[in-house]
Amino acid sequence: MKKSAQGHILSLLTGITLFTSFDTAFAATSTTTMQVTVNVVGHCTITAAPFNFPDYDGSGASLDILSPQTPVTINCPAGEDYEIAASAGSGSFINRTMRNGANILNYNLYTDSAYSTVWNSTTQLITGTGTNAPQTPVVYGKIPAAQTQANTGVYTDTLTLTVTW
Repeated sequence: MKKSAQGHILSLLTGITLFTSFDTAFAATSTTTMQVTVNVVGHCTITAAPFNFPDYDGSGASLDILSPQTPVTINCPAGEDYEIAASAGSGSFINRTMRNGANILNYNLYTDSAYSTVWNSTTQLITGTGTNAPQTPVVYGKIPAAQTQANTGVYTDTLTLTVTW
């Protein structure tokens, strides 16, 4: 190989090396962080079985029918506070009414065993804290005695239950 060809090759290799070195020497990077978030909201479920009173004697019985039951099942995440409201059904919160055609039978549902606090939709609610397992709060039902206007038959009412958490 001639000296000038070697010189050109050497010059070419040096240029490539310098070019590569020059490019690497001026490469720059920058970093930052990115926060990733999600808001996990509590999820409560509610189900209700029928609240079945025992048979009622409409002949003028002098005793109220009292019936504590656990027809509601609530399941909320552990530590999640909840409130369960109940509508008035076909009556009012003073006297809920079950119906059989045009016939009515007064009753009410309560949040306490003294049958003094009517379960309603605004102020007297069933409250609790979730455990991440089903819970069955007690609901107290009462049919006042001596409702002699009640004809024989099955009386029903439908309530809407709402859970808020």
